[in-house]
Amino acid sequence: MLKQLWKFIIEHIWPLLWPIIRDTVIEVTRDILEWVKTRVRAFFRDRSDQQTEFAEQKAQDAERGASAATQESERIRLAAEADAWRKVAAELKNQNESLQQQLNDLLAEASNYATSRVESESTKAQVGERVLSLAPPDDVLTESKSA
Repeated sequence: MLKQLWKFIIEHIWPLLWPIIRDTVIEVTRDILEWVKTRVRAFFRDRSDQQTEFAEQKAQDAERGASAATQESERIRLAAEADAWRKVAAELKNQNESLQQQLNDLLAEASNYATSRVESESTKAQVGERVLSLAPPDDVLTESKSA
């Protein structure tokens, strides 16, 4: 009796449920990937901002030191240091923007890959074969008791 019920479920109920399950899996996958993308972007943006702010702060400190310097050699040295830190800040900003774009491209590619992977694994034929290969619950319970 259980085997007949199982066969009925697999052959008649499963085809009705599968599209709902498939769409839910795809939606959850996309939601998780969007969450990961948001977190990674925020982390990356925060780190980039910290690096740039650090270099800009060092440039301002050196400029203040140059303004307060009493000796010409010290003023020239600190002005050069401030200029170097400004260049570092600009270079960090450029590199971080480039890395951010690469990261965005990678995350978009990962999202597309994950979605297509779920969709390709979820074709009706593949899922149908897997579901049809499942033993009825009674057989599963019997197997686990004997193990």
